Amino acid sequence: MDAKSAYAPVKSGIPQGTILGPLLFIIFINDVTSVLKHSEVRLYADDSKWFSPVNNLLQYQHFSDDIYRMNEWFISWQLKINSGKCEVLHMGRTNTAFNYENDGHEIPKKEDCRDLGVIVNNKLNFHKHCLNVARIGHYRSKQFRRTFICHDHEFSVFLYTTYIRPLLEYCTEIWSPHHLQDIDAIEKVQKTFTKHLPGFYNISYPERLSRLNLKSLEERRVVKDIVFLYKIVHKLVNVDFDRFFSFNVNNTRGHNLKLDVKFSRLDCRKHFYCNRVVGYWNNLDSDIVNLQNVTSFITAVSSLDLSMYCRGRTL
Repeated sequence: MDAKSAYAPVKSGIPQGTILGPLLFIIFINDVTSVLKHSEVRLYADDSKWFSPVNNLLQYQHFSDDIYRMNEWFISWQLKINSGKCEVLHMGRTNTAFNYENDGHEIPKKEDCRDLGVIVNNKLNFHKHCLNVARIGHYRSKQFRRTFICHDHEFSVFLYTTYIRPLLEYCTEIWSPHHLQDIDAIEKVQKTFTKHLPGFYNISYPERLSRLNLKSLEERRVVKDIVFLYKIVHKLVNVDFDRFFSFNVNNTRGHNLKLDVKFSRLDCRKHFYCNRVVGYWNNLDSDIVNLQNVTSFITAVSSLDLSMYCRGRTL
């Protein structure tokens, strides 16, 4: 235990596992946006997304110039862009899909990409992500059935809600499915897990949920949508309310925090979070939406029967 590693020069980077490491890295890289003149960037730790509308050659040149300036900034500060993880996602039916280069290497075009663990394609569709989440959920469920001898219901539900269900609910405010095949694929993970519990094989899925004190995953996604909107309305999260919502001041029926329903022509917009959640929110009682404590709000919403919003065929 007295052995020590050899000294090595550290030219750049942040030590892993440190308390100040992430903060120092944010401070170090935060001014990278200053070099961009024609596009925008979103940063999260060491992940970044650059985006801009490109409809003609001039805009293409502007975006290419920003990529060049960004690369020069990284070189100046002794950092390196991981070219193997760089991808271009072209969106829009009329997109000309220009080619882009970084440090002399062409950036590969992709039809879908992973952004902070969520897979999205160039049509803003999350079908592939839903299939991937369902696959991981089934795989993890099989691991537990093979690993643990104890099949006590309470213990099994604890394992499921701790290690499996969070995988199925990560960031659902972004990718919550609206196609029946995707809704059913996600729900089937919980349906299969509960069916393999001793004595539950020949019992209907709703009855299994009732006995285990569980809710369907689809209904839980509705609750998550509503809770996140509560945090936005009451300014508990750093999301610009005016960018996505507006209060309905013309209709005096219902509670005082009703929101406007915006017209949507495309499905990807119609089922986007800021549109689909409005119907849930506007139907809540006034005493619930005006609760001043988020814990009390979660308790109140969780006690409601929201199955009317569920469309899945596995129930």
